[in-house]
Amino acid sequence: MVSVIIPVYQAKQTLERCVGCVMAQTYKDIELILVDDGSDDGSEKLCDWLASCFDRIRVVHEENGGAARARNTGIAHASGDWICFIDSDDIFSAAMLDELVCMAVDTGADIAVCAHAKCKSSDISNVDSIAAFFSSADTSAGTHPIVYRGHDGVKALLYQRGMLSAPWGMISKRSLWDTVSFPEGTAAEDMGTIYRLFLNAGIVAYTGRVLYGYMQSAGNTVFSTASERNPDYFMHSRDMLEYIRDAVPDCINAASSRHLSACFQILSETPYDQKKTEFTRAVYADIRSVRRIVTFDREARRKNRLAALGSYVSISAIHRLLCAEYKRSLPKE
Repeated sequence: MVSVIIPVYQAKQTLERCVGCVMAQTYKDIELILVDDGSDDGSEKLCDWLASCFDRIRVVHEENGGAARARNTGIAHASGDWICFIDSDDIFSAAMLDELVCMAVDTGADIAVCAHAKCKSSDISNVDSIAAFFSSADTSAGTHPIVYRGHDGVKALLYQRGMLSAPWGMISKRSLWDTVSFPEGTAAEDMGTIYRLFLNAGIVAYTGRVLYGYMQSAGNTVFSTASERNPDYFMHSRDMLEYIRDAVPDCINAASSRHLSACFQILSETPYDQKKTEFTRAVYADIRSVRRIVTFDREARRKNRLAALGSYVSISAIHRLLCAEYKRSLPKE
């Protein structure tokens, strides 16, 4: 059985669509756990109504404590052999769980991950448009899964080889979560969690087939709460680097590359006129601390190596360019 966990907070506008994607899965051995994180927009009532319509849905109501606590609550209530996290505003192919479970069984993987694509709510209006979104994705990609063994899985994650430090777009064995949990009371909790999950896995399988749609909107937390999120993102990325350095030194190059990515992402979301703040200076300093490793690491992404090399010329200039590009990328909805 797959335990699908959806944290729900003020999600009245998108929850029914998301649950519809779960109920439409061709893989039927599913339980759906909706964790209402103290919603007061009607989502809490919608959760109960959906549970009355489908016997595979269970609802847990709790006071608002953030996505990390909601996910931990979902894990505690899960009875399946596999865990699958879904964000309440996202969409996914009806074949997603079928393909991930089959891939995990065929390869013996502890974690099975699919490719994702960004989408906008304006492009998704009904069930037919969701199906069209995934049918238009590159169906030839990932015919044969990539199988990573041992620490190669966490290296692939940290080098960002199609996989993100995000809990969605994958299934993972329930037993992996016995020693891993999301850090509650912080933002960007994914960054502090997923690499530890991958370190617990003996085998990770990845398909390049796009089976998950990550919804970009003006209300998405990545866009709307960057200033609040980024200090925690930076903290978790730093902690990841230190943990890898101490506990898994053969992954330090991959961790350095991932931390460099985090630092430059943070700068893209940090107004250039804040470059002299204590926080921004700390980000600049960390770029300097890892750039040599990344510059000479042939396994790092080309864009990371170029950014590391460019930082020797001017981190400030890169900061200015990233800010301009970030503003252009913001959804106009």
